[in-house]
Amino acid sequence: PAQASVQVEIPTNCRGLINELILTDGSGRILHHQTVTDHTDVDMRNMSNGVYIIRLQTTHGTFSKRVLKQ
Repeated sequence: PAQASVQVEIPTNCRGLINELILTDGSGRILHHQTVTDHTDVDMRNMSNGVYIIRLQTTHGTFSKRVLKQ
């Protein structure tokens, strides 16, 4: 579970393939959008407790991961 931020680290073999990070709420509404670097922090301090989805857009498709904010 996250409280203040989520750290996203991109594996060495995937660097350069990931274009952007998108954070959505449970209904799919985009709350945050940013370009991805090797190590990216997503600030969640001002977000309500609940489940969020982090999507990483790649040149080959999308990877999604649920994040619980407490």
